[in-house]
Amino acid sequence: MGYERNSEATTFHLAKLLFVVGILTAVAVAGFAYTNSGQAIVSANVVVHCPFTVALTSSSSVYIVPTNIMLTYTVNSLYNCVTQSASGPLTLSNSVTNTVIYTNTVTMTGITNTAASNTFTQTSNKLEVGSDTAFITLTSSTDSNSASVSFTVLSAANVLLQSFAASPNPATPGSVITFTSNEINDGALATTNSVANLEVVAPGGSLYLANSPIADLSPGQSQIISLSVSGVSSQTGTYTAYENVSYFTDGSNAVSSNAMTQYSVQTPSPSPSHGGGPSPNQTTPIVSTIQNTLLITTLPIYVSQLDGEQSIQYLGVKNTANYSIWANFSVPQQGFGKLLLSSKSIYLMPNSTGVLQYVISVSKNATPATYLSTLNATLSAANHRSINQSIYSKVNIVKPDDTPYLLSSIILLNGSNSAEMEFTIANPTNKTYYNLQLSAQLPAIAIACECGVSQTGGVHNITNYGASYLLNWKIQALQPKTSLLYISTINKTIQPQLLTTPRVSLTAPTVPQASGLFRILYINVLPVYVNSTGHIQIGAIYTGTNTTNVTFSMVPPPGYSVQNPLRAIKVSPNQVLMVNYTTGILSQQGTTYFTFDTTGYFGRQNYPVPVLVSPIPTTSIIVVGGPSPALATTLDAFAGVGLILLIILLVYLMSKMRRSSQSARYDAGRAEKLKDIGKRIRERKGKAR
Repeated sequence: MGYERNSEATTFHLAKLLFVVGILTAVAVAGFAYTNSGQAIVSANVVVHCPFTVALTSSSSVYIVPTNIMLTYTVNSLYNCVTQSASGPLTLSNSVTNTVIYTNTVTMTGITNTAASNTFTQTSNKLEVGSDTAFITLTSSTDSNSASVSFTVLSAANVLLQSFAASPNPATPGSVITFTSNEINDGALATTNSVANLEVVAPGGSLYLANSPIADLSPGQSQIISLSVSGVSSQTGTYTAYENVSYFTDGSNAVSSNAMTQYSVQTPSPSPSHGGGPSPNQTTPIVSTIQNTLLITTLPIYVSQLDGEQSIQYLGVKNTANYSIWANFSVPQQGFGKLLLSSKSIYLMPNSTGVLQYVISVSKNATPATYLSTLNATLSAANHRSINQSIYSKVNIVKPDDTPYLLSSIILLNGSNSAEMEFTIANPTNKTYYNLQLSAQLPAIAIACECGVSQTGGVHNITNYGASYLLNWKIQALQPKTSLLYISTINKTIQPQLLTTPRVSLTAPTVPQASGLFRILYINVLPVYVNSTGHIQIGAIYTGTNTTNVTFSMVPPPGYSVQNPLRAIKVSPNQVLMVNYTTGILSQQGTTYFTFDTTGYFGRQNYPVPVLVSPIPTTSIIVVGGPSPALATTLDAFAGVGLILLIILLVYLMSKMRRSSQSARYDAGRAEKLKDIGKRIRERKGKAR
């Protein structure tokens, strides 16, 4: 029994020993294996990759010369590792010509998983106007990465005066001088709030200043500026005139360079009358009454019309005498064509009025000029002598070309105290014209006050320049084969004869080109994978001169869709636009082409938008390094302590087993003695009972 129990105890202790030793051995082996593995990977990090990302951003998508281009490049490591240094070129180039404009080497040190950034600044006047790209590549001892960003450089509006002249030259004292110049905008933005500024220095040194609003210019557009000014020919001699154009561009005021011209004023020598021939510059007094008997109440004192056409006017008369009269009219040969009256005589009672139809018929292919028309009147009455006198007006012949043209007329009303000015703007072409400007300059001496002048139609204003009044109309659009009528009424005239040669002008810019008014700055497509939606961002700029509506549309290929594909936006001059689109599910791997469509008054444009659909990336676990140094040190410490404890425990258990084994060894003599002692004890207990 004792032997069996000792044997069982020995077996139990041995099992415990083996279990503990197995556990400690496993821990030790695992610790050693993991520690040794960590040490191997840490030592390998010296030569394995430590990849990093590079990002390049621009502070703006559009830069206007002159300004500073600001580029920011940012790097950080992808994993928990450090790249000591990475360097490489930062390059700026034009996207169209591929011309390298700037290059320099940049360096980043201590690249970690915390993003580090640097900013690079370059003046825009060193870049080419148009689409430009910045590109950066950084290379370390084991890895390399690149990034790029695109932006647009535009030149501000820049107005140049290409010619400047005064007419007539030489002029006569008191003449109205017309200053004509040609301006062009060779910048990439439109002008706004444009004004022509005139300065005239007289022979004695006196100064005359005038300014006039003019039509704004789109990029690359030109126009003729015509300013007719009175009061700048009052004395003989040589006059010097200067002109410039002030305007706004990119939110600031700008002024073109000065243009200079000279003209002379001379006393004319006597010349014969023009009769019925052309008389572009002659001012002939208008007879308001004929010998205080016949009052002219309505008279077309100035009419412009096309060659080969007729216009119906009216001649209104009133008998101011206290007796009845006959008014008889005769029409001599006219240099431009014919004058036709509905009747050659009219009978007027005292203080009565009458009206005759007054038809102006211009000969076909008449020479464009201003002609003096003549109407002879003879008054007769019983017991009164006959009175003969002529009535004059002017006829201006206009021969249209392939641009919009202007027809104007001035009609005296209400007994010659008021006048009505009519302006007809016609577009004979198949094109639409934009931003037209109609101007009429009237001598201030002929008008009682600015308050007596009214305008109708379109966007208009009147400005007093001291010696003259300038009436302006701005016409946003003139459609093909259409005409517009504008009327101005002068309620009180002082010297109506000065209105016989109005200074009118029509500024009709050429049809703008779409490429100069609307351009795409960039098209960004975010990465997209199969069976997911795509995101498209489009940047554009509008450089027209008037606020307008633009329609954007993102057209998907067959089988695909776009959320909210159609947009209508009102845009202002020089406005930068950004439009975002989200596509439907893209299920086909590869490149899918969408179409970005723009429609406005400048026309219609289409831009292809390629969307690359990539396969869904597979997920994998990549071991790139061992534990961190702190963790490796901790594991080393645990492994060392475990070994020491294992040795101590083995020694202790072996000594205990030795003692246990010795106490359990079998001794026959001792066993017999123990049996005899037991037997005696039992016998004594029996006797005691």
